[in-house]
Amino acid sequence: MPFEIKPKTDADFSTKLDWLQGVAITSRSEFDFMIGEISSICKDVFANDDKPKFSGRTFAHSRRSPKGGMIAWNYLENGAVDWWLCLPAQMLSSAPVFLQRRLLKFLLNMNFKTTRIDLAIDDFTKSLLKQDFVDACDNDLHHGFQTYGEFWRKTRAKPKGWTFYMGSFGSDKLLRLYDKSVESNGELDCYRLEAQYRDTTCNSIVTWLVMAESDKKYLQVIGNIVVNSLDFYSGKEGKEDFERCVWWQEFRDKLDASDIKVVSGRAKTSIEKTVDWIEKSVERSLATVEEYVVALGQDFTEWLYARLESGREKIRDPHRALVKSALLQLGVNDSVSYDDILNGYF
Repeated sequence: MPFEIKPKTDADFSTKLDWLQGVAITSRSEFDFMIGEISSICKDVFANDDKPKFSGRTFAHSRRSPKGGMIAWNYLENGAVDWWLCLPAQMLSSAPVFLQRRLLKFLLNMNFKTTRIDLAIDDFTKSLLKQDFVDACDNDLHHGFQTYGEFWRKTRAKPKGWTFYMGSFGSDKLLRLYDKSVESNGELDCYRLEAQYRDTTCNSIVTWLVMAESDKKYLQVIGNIVVNSLDFYSGKEGKEDFERCVWWQEFRDKLDASDIKVVSGRAKTSIEKTVDWIEKSVERSLATVEEYVVALGQDFTEWLYARLESGREKIRDPHRALVKSALLQLGVNDSVSYDDILNGYF
């Protein structure tokens, strides 16, 4: 082989954020600040080769970075900036996990709409075998996608490498299994299971990542999202007829994977679920209490305000954090300041 494979890392598996792309409209000052922060976090600089960009949308200006990042923008009449941002794996991997998490929160705070996000699991044990995927798909045991296939690539500079893909190209979800040692010229001796998401599916994924409570949870969530984006089992009529393929269950067990549902659109936060619960389950009880309080000759409004006042005294920082996080994901600009993020409030 034309390259030397480096020794396996200490971990059997690793997960990573591998691509981030999206759009936003902000003020000129926010736009300039964003460029500076991303350059600092990813240890990269967008070069001054200001050129138009015509891929997808037309932007009058664009800049690239040495690590492959790209930003394109148009100046609007009201002084705002309409911008598009792409951060590839090389740029994202320059930032430690805690800075990746802050970057996601920072972008959400700027009403950033993610249009593509890639997540990956590197299997250094190489226990994920391509043939297991092929056999499961050929025997109609695959779920979460319909189209699948295999292709090979070979260039003069690289040896022959294989990729097994699951999903339709151009759709909201596409998964690939391939030999990373070939693709990386021996930098990583592993098989990679990579998931690429686009458009509305991204909203749910970013929500899960932002809500992760720690760096460790963040990496676990990445792995959980990937393995829950597809499945391999027999039985289609119900849970009593469900039998997951042994090799896939073993891989999930090694990752300690739990169920995560990736949906189109934004996943609801805890505070939103509480609001829904009040609206759907508490309204009737509250109206019943009103009749009771009024029948006793008391003022229901005063009684209700007394309950709220008592509740306010019991609110603590974790409850306020839930409110701020929910407002952040709804795009309320002043819900969380960047100082809050840098100071580790979340």
